Amino acid sequence: MGLYEDGLCVSLPKILPFAKIITRFPESWLLPFIPLFLRLIVAYTSNEPTTTPESNSIRYTCTRGILYTFVMCVRGFILYLSFNAIEEGIVLAVVGDNDNSCWYEHILKPHYQKESCYGQAFDFSDHVVLFLSHYLPCLVFEALYCFLFPFWRGATKDGGSPGNNNHQHRSILQSILPWSLLLMFVYVNFLTFLAVYRTASYFHTPIETVVGFLSSLLIQVPLGFLLLSERWEGSRSRVGLPTDSSKYTD
Repeated sequence: MGLYEDGLCVSLPKILPFAKIITRFPESWLLPFIPLFLRLIVAYTSNEPTTTPESNSIRYTCTRGILYTFVMCVRGFILYLSFNAIEEGIVLAVVGDNDNSCWYEHILKPHYQKESCYGQAFDFSDHVVLFLSHYLPCLVFEALYCFLFPFWRGATKDGGSPGNNNHQHRSILQSILPWSLLLMFVYVNFLTFLAVYRTASYFHTPIETVVGFLSSLLIQVPLGFLLLSERWEGSRSRVGLPTDSSKYTD
C-alpha cells in the first residue's frame, strides 16, 4: 500500500469519465441537469400529449429547472463568493497581515496571489460546498422525482398494438431509461463523494471541511423539506410535487 502523501500526486484514473471536469464551468452546471434533460426530451417527443402524465408536463419540468438554477446561483454567489469575502475579512481582523514569506504563493492562482498567503490561516472547503449543495441536492431531488413519477411512461403510452414496431421500440425504451437513470445517478454521486473524500483528505483541515458541510445545509435542508414535507403546498405544487389537495393519478 502507498503512503498517505502519495495521494497528493496521483491523478484520478482516466477510466472514470467526467471525474476531472466536475469542478469546471460549464460542466458542473450541466451534469446535474441530465435527469431533467431526459424528462424534457421524453415530454417533447411523446406522440400523444393527452396521455402524458401530469407529473411529466413540460411546465413542471421547466419550473424545477428554474429551481435548480436558483440553487446553483445561491451556491455560486452566496455560499462561495460572499462566504469567501466574509472569511477573508474575519481572517484579516483576527490574524492580520502575515509578514512571513509565503512559500506556495507562486503556485496560487493569480487572483489568490493578491491576498496575504491565501488559505494559510483558514480556508473553508468551498469544494465541499460545491459537491454537497450543488451536485447532491439537485441530483437527489430530480432522481427521486423521476422514480416517484417515472417520465418513461410518457414514452410508451402511444396506443400502439403489441405487435407494432413502434410499440416494441417504446417498450425497449421503457426498460432502458430507468436503468440508465439509476446508473447515471449512482455514478455521478460516486464521483461526488470521491471528490469530497479527496478534498477533505488532502486540501482542507477537518474544521474547514465541517464548515463547508454546514454551509451546504443551507441548501440541503430547504430542498429536503420541500421534497419530504407537505407543509409547503404552494411551493410543492409549482414544481410538480403532489399536495393533500392535489394527488396525481399517473
